[in-house]
Amino acid sequence: MSDQPIAAWTGPWKPTAEWGGAYSGVMVDTTEELWDIHDRMPVILHPDEHETDIRLDMEPERDAIYYEQLAHVARLKGSATDDPFLAIRLREAAIRHERMARKLRRDSA
Repeated sequence: MSDQPIAAWTGPWKPTAEWGGAYSGVMVDTTEELWDIHDRMPVILHPDEHETDIRLDMEPERDAIYYEQLAHVARLKGSATDDPFLAIRLREAAIRHERMARKLRRDSA
């Protein structure tokens, strides 16, 4: 990357009331050459991808991922509880979250 005037690391950004602009970098598994340093590395964009990445609307995708994570946690907690009523409620919540995630993905496609 030393021959490039600028390097860009992709990830979602959004304004927040508490922190101002908040950014999260997208990471992938590292290459074999870097295993001794770290097991993850940032997704570095090619210069031709900078403008597309800046203009990309990630909000629907971010929301879909959020609901998928909620569903996953609800299923885990539902499997771990000994309370049958709570287990049913958590499974129902997981289904609602999964449906919302699918709707968000479908609407953004």
